[in-house]
Amino acid sequence: MQAAMDAGLVSSGISLFDSSRDWAFFFAFPLFFVPVLYVLDSLLCGRRVPIERGRVLVYMGLVLLVGLFGEVVVHTGWVKAFGKPLWLYRVWPVHYGYTSGVGVVMWPLYGFHLYALHHAIRTRPALKVFDNDYAKGLILGIDALLMEIAANIFALVGFGTYYFFYLPNDLFHFASAYNFPAYFLCGIVAVKVLNFFSGLPRHRSLLGVLFLALGVAIVHFLLY
Repeated sequence: MQAAMDAGLVSSGISLFDSSRDWAFFFAFPLFFVPVLYVLDSLLCGRRVPIERGRVLVYMGLVLLVGLFGEVVVHTGWVKAFGKPLWLYRVWPVHYGYTSGVGVVMWPLYGFHLYALHHAIRTRPALKVFDNDYAKGLILGIDALLMEIAANIFALVGFGTYYFFYLPNDLFHFASAYNFPAYFLCGIVAVKVLNFFSGLPRHRSLLGVLFLALGVAIVHFLLY
């Protein structure tokens, strides 16, 4: 199966796994974005981001699962509907380039960012107006596009390539407004799921670790 996927990537002009570059990217991505996002999220919270271990792990694990499934499902539907991809990953492409091996660090990192963002919305009076599922879904849609642009700028400056390349040019191939409806709808669903699991009184840490392990296993399955 992987051989057929590799052939499809080559025919689409997408490079396969480049061990030296892609492993370097895999480690450099969190080394850069963890401190940057932590500082930005702390400013948003008005203080250092408080760490509730169980809630943080649930956010990181669930966002990894939702991100991986969302990329594959949404992109598969797009290709079936329009006959061509919306995006293609160029760093460590997996499953026809619909997702990436770097997702196992990118999505949990974004989960922590969402945790901090939702904490700020819950605790800061000025942000209380956004404390509902639909507003959070809207914020996620906008925020995800901004994060995509930031990730691609990082990739281009540091590694001379797009992390993922959007075929439409409405946002200079860094991201695309065509993806916003999917982010908005998936964001609402994700918020409801996150609220449920992060609100459980017990075993949140265990669930978070299980979600993370399942996400890594899914990427491994798609690779091999």
